[in-house]
Amino acid sequence: VGALGTICLDGDGRLWGFGANKFGQLGLGDNANRYTPEISELDVPRYKSVAAGSNHTMCVDEEGKVWYFGLDHITNAWNSQGESRLLPERVSGIPPIAYVACGSHHTLWLDEDGTAWSIGYNETGQLGLGHNEHQTKPQKIPVKNVTMIACGTYSSFIQASDNILACGSNRIGELGVGDNELKSSFTKCSGNLDNVVDISSGSNHTLYLNAEGEVFVTGSNVVGQLGTGNFESQNSPLKNPHLQHIKLITCGTNHTLCVDESGTLFAFGGATHAQLGLGDKVNHNTPQKVSCISNIQLLSRGCSAEHSIVQDANGQIWGFGRNSHCQRGARLKKSELRKPNPIAEVLLHSHSARTKSARK
Repeated sequence: VGALGTICLDGDGRLWGFGANKFGQLGLGDNANRYTPEISELDVPRYKSVAAGSNHTMCVDEEGKVWYFGLDHITNAWNSQGESRLLPERVSGIPPIAYVACGSHHTLWLDEDGTAWSIGYNETGQLGLGHNEHQTKPQKIPVKNVTMIACGTYSSFIQASDNILACGSNRIGELGVGDNELKSSFTKCSGNLDNVVDISSGSNHTLYLNAEGEVFVTGSNVVGQLGTGNFESQNSPLKNPHLQHIKLITCGTNHTLCVDESGTLFAFGGATHAQLGLGDKVNHNTPQKVSCISNIQLLSRGCSAEHSIVQDANGQIWGFGRNSHCQRGARLKKSELRKPNPIAEVLLHSHSARTKSARK
């Protein structure tokens, strides 16, 4: 999900969009907002991976080619008010790509040979190139054997040779490297981060999920988004004692969602826009069960988002949180804003942040 819009990839490799579309970030060929889900009718390839920044979208097709649309941070990486791209445009200068991840105004790609690439806005060093110069062409990240990538709003994470490395903004410890200093080169995270299978980062906080279903947290905790039972921020990954047998994680701007092996959804952190799905606007610093929906199989990703999209085992999609531009896929009455709303039964496509060789 983007800041104010939502992009969905279905099982047939087609895009669906709803919400804000000022810059054409929904991939529908125009810049008109959408109030309900609409499928793209453009003559485009089947996609296998999609990621959304604040106002731009990146897609990878079945041949590994990369396409982008929305606010253009490719040719105007230095300008957060760049041109709009209403139609998908091909990104040149990179080999076949397996996976893509987007921060607010930057993008990482992981190619099929285990090399990571970056492009876009770089004020906080989030491109991992050792400097803070913005980039308008894909740049190879100087780290070998990369198996996973992830982006926070102004930060980036990779897994390489079983180590977790991070760079970019770190003013509240969101990189998990043991200090609060900005990093323009990928730096090894501290703590016991073994067998990590997923990473998700928001504006200033980060979660790491390991193969045992344990969750480690770092960064800002001012509204309880680390779920540790207090409001103390961390600059090194800390095991969350309240989360066990977790299989899915995702971070919004300042809220967090987790799903356990039974499909139970837990939420914690900021709730200004009822983005926890609990029916109120109360912040929570421990995981709270979202009891009104169950058997959750898929979580949206959106580091700059204050809304969430989830899918249950029956294929039903649910939205909750901010709905200023109908990014929850429906026009809602005031009385409906605080609880999850059903959207549409679109069979979404789940994809991994790992290369095929890293899957087990």
